[in-house]
Amino acid sequence: MNMFVAAASVAASSIPLPPAAGDNMVFELIERHKEAMAAYSDGIRLAEMDHAGVEEEEEAHRLGDIADEAAVRLLLAKPSSIAGAFALLRYVTEYTAAGFSFPREIDHRDWSFFLHRNVVAALSA
Repeated sequence: MNMFVAAASVAASSIPLPPAAGDNMVFELIERHKEAMAAYSDGIRLAEMDHAGVEEEEEAHRLGDIADEAAVRLLLAKPSSIAGAFALLRYVTEYTAAGFSFPREIDHRDWSFFLHRNVVAALSA
């Protein structure tokens, strides 16, 4: 999960993806994750305000779940070219360098396993 909410295991099978997401899908998933994280950040800011109540906290939690789902979809993406693999690696590197993190586990494996597996497959093709 992201840095604001405690990490939980996410089942990859609960998040449908096309069998082999092409590069267009990779770029789309990067944008979806950026949008989800921006919405989550806004939700956290509202929840942390002095007048915030239970509704704002629940909304922030809901937005965090959406951001986590977008992250899992991104990490399960299968680039179909070196350009797609590079874009995925660059985004993940910049995201984690900024202090954010991804869901710790997907199907009981560290998130990086899926990223590495899919990038290796793209570079091996």
